[in-house]
Amino acid sequence: MHVYDFFRSLRARPRSWLALLPLLLGTSLASAEENEARAITGEELCKTHWTIDLDWLPYCRNQRIGELRETIRRAVIVIHGKQRNAKSYFDAVSRLANEEGRAQDTLVIALQFLTQTDVRANKLPSSVLYWDKEGWKQGMKSANGAHLSSFEVLDRVLKRLVDQNPNLEQIVIAGHSAGAQFLQKHAAARRLDTSGWKAQLHYVITNPGTYMYLTDERPEAPKACKDTYNDYRYGLENNHLDYFMGTSPDSMWKKLAQYPVTLMLGDEDTDEREGDISCPALAQGKNRFERGKQFYRLTTKNFPAHAPDAKLSRFKLLVIPHVGHEFERMWDSRCGRELLFGKGECAQSPPPKAAFPL
Repeated sequence: MHVYDFFRSLRARPRSWLALLPLLLGTSLASAEENEARAITGEELCKTHWTIDLDWLPYCRNQRIGELRETIRRAVIVIHGKQRNAKSYFDAVSRLANEEGRAQDTLVIALQFLTQTDVRANKLPSSVLYWDKEGWKQGMKSANGAHLSSFEVLDRVLKRLVDQNPNLEQIVIAGHSAGAQFLQKHAAARRLDTSGWKAQLHYVITNPGTYMYLTDERPEAPKACKDTYNDYRYGLENNHLDYFMGTSPDSMWKKLAQYPVTLMLGDEDTDEREGDISCPALAQGKNRFERGKQFYRLTTKNFPAHAPDAKLSRFKLLVIPHVGHEFERMWDSRCGRELLFGKGECAQSPPPKAAFPL
């Protein structure tokens, strides 16, 4: 009997059987049921499949893909957060595209990185790719199929969009929370050759929980984890992912500077009880807002080419007032609409200087 069927059979029996689960699992019953309940629902599932070799990746889109399209000028690729609710992200961004009058010349695409629990709960075919619930945002390989890094999946999507849309001028890749962590790493490690592209990439990194630092400097002293605070995914040490083979801090900073990267932070995303509260995370700051400000400060300090007054700097910080950890309100702001669809004006807005103690 498969372990998944075994657990289901136990749940169908009297509560006395359930009382044995903590002993069998070495954990609490509540945590076991919580893990099982994390599967996305059918309403949150994107129904279209992107073919990658012999495998499929679910995604949502506002227009058909798979043929040459001369009318498309922009593509907006959306990366969901840890809940993997890509449909909710797509619905919000698609609404903004319609309101901005960009639905006809803009492709809106939301990729969906599923877990094995999602696949089982929705009875999806075995050809649908899935990842560990934490692994997809770190660039790890899928647990099935061709065992592709989630970063490699994004590379293939980008290449196909460029190949099929000869007049494509800009590709905006926007991620929130866990999706923003995913994008910050991809922006620095991107292996895709874009030298012959007409289209420009623009990364919109929104409210990530932590960052992959390219130096060993942190705003807080990591006393409790001085030997591990700089390990991947918080830094570059002990990174064994194939996707990063052949990279160095210098090469990653050059990648990060190749295209515009905008860090968007909600100034009310300050709940210190939410998200990652591990020692390596706390070394980056006490909450998401502080971590973002400090990452921006240390990046511009250590790499002057990224400083706000550098003529060629493509690294920007935008603070959205009165917004917390809410992707729809972040992108529905004036700055968010400008970044995603290129209308209106939105000046760079670093936080007060007092937030950057030197």
